[in-house]
Amino acid sequence: MSINISWYMENRILFIKVPQEVSIEEIKYMSSQISDAIQVGEAPIHVIFDASEMQTFPNNVKSLMQAMQIFLKHPKMGWNFAINPNRLILFLGTVVSRALGMNKYRAVASVDEALEILYRVDSTLA
Repeated sequence: MSINISWYMENRILFIKVPQEVSIEEIKYMSSQISDAIQVGEAPIHVIFDASEMQTFPNNVKSLMQAMQIFLKHPKMGWNFAINPNRLILFLGTVVSRALGMNKYRAVASVDEALEILYRVDSTLA
């Protein structure tokens, strides 16, 4: 199963469903697809990563940073949310986001929690 990318809210909130296993090549492709979507979206673009089923992932932080900076550093980027019960995966997301200067990253328990935060911090979504 590959990474599935779709608009949760057209041109504003991207929803990314991550499979059980993901390679660095898949992350590079995902990053390119997210960047393309951000180009056509209306700023700020927020991203919800549902990685609740992900068990295996690339653990080379430098490679992850290089692969993900294409969209994380995009000027239209808003908040990023990650859903995953694995604390190591969530920590890695925090490390990559902070290393790239992204302060708008949050680990959440569900899509509903991410949306609750988004509607509170971004009044343009209402």
